[in-house]
Amino acid sequence: NSPVKEQFTGFCSDFLASGQKNQSSHAYLHQYMNSPQGLAYRKVMFQKMGEDPSSARPLFYPLNEIIAQAREEGRLKEMPLQILALMTISTLVFVVNETALGLVKVDERMASSIGIACWDAVKKQSIYGQ
Repeated sequence: NSPVKEQFTGFCSDFLASGQKNQSSHAYLHQYMNSPQGLAYRKVMFQKMGEDPSSARPLFYPLNEIIAQAREEGRLKEMPLQILALMTISTLVFVVNETALGLVKVDERMASSIGIACWDAVKKQSIYGQ
């Protein structure tokens, strides 16, 4: 029942924390998602997400539903849901990968900042800059 922005940034922080705790699982998923089987699966999920965001499980869950809710509230840029999800998840995956390689360190405060930056990337800009 949290506001959609809090759900979104919370998802981002949780994803980053999970990535740090489960580096080998995230590395496997990254490798699988870029394999021929993973690419075929991603294509199906992208199509499903465009048709019905709640059906794109587990690939984008719960991000897909958070983004769909934010879209319904008129809070997001006018782009396909799939692109908005990619703009978010690709940033998070990249940070998790770089953390696993020891190139960056992400603490709780940084994870929160990254979540806010991801929100800023997809939210509709108001005429007042908020």
